[in-house]
Amino acid sequence: MTKDSEQIYQTLLREIVTMDLKPGTMLREIEISERFKVSRTPIRDVFKKLEYDGLLVIQSQKGSYVSKIDLNGITDIMLIREDVELSVLSELIDSETSEDLDSLKEIVDKQNKLLLQNDAFIEEKAAQFFDLDNLFHQQIYAKVKKDGVLKILNSSWPSFSRFRYLTFLRDYRSIERLCLIHEKILKALEEHDKSTLPEIVKEHNFSGLDGIDGIRLKHPEYFK
Repeated sequence: MTKDSEQIYQTLLREIVTMDLKPGTMLREIEISERFKVSRTPIRDVFKKLEYDGLLVIQSQKGSYVSKIDLNGITDIMLIREDVELSVLSELIDSETSEDLDSLKEIVDKQNKLLLQNDAFIEEKAAQFFDLDNLFHQQIYAKVKKDGVLKILNSSWPSFSRFRYLTFLRDYRSIERLCLIHEKILKALEEHDKSTLPEIVKEHNFSGLDGIDGIRLKHPEYFK
């Protein structure tokens, strides 16, 4: 894709993941092209990429719409992420510097401050925390030069990002719980404690499953 197409793709991808464009929402090429002030040709490329990601359904003569969330295989991707993240964190413990820990602590501090902003709507908090959560993991992978691994994980099943975002939207306790898990990860890194990592990483990867049934009951239209 061209640079312009990539920017449009990233914009629509975020809007789909953060539920600004909810499952079932119709996307029309002409409206998107007018929105971004480009021809319909790059929009077709963007739509094809989103379709490949499983985030858009394109039906001839019927149009294109944001796909519903498919939870089939979600535990599989969680197991894969669990193994990879455990390996990455173990490697970081062996090579970390004080600067590494300080930068991660700064992110965790921002997450905790976000929890104290009681006047913010849950949707706003979810979006901000989602970005901080992504940044936290990006830095961990980057510090052991595994950026490419994280990119593969994120691109292999894009609907996982929508699942993660929905768990953040559930309530403040979901965000608070993930903040606590990040603090546990940081503590294990600070204390060079590999023995607690398996339990922490498992809790982190599977923490959203306990509330997914409630989300499906509340928003059945989001899911296949």
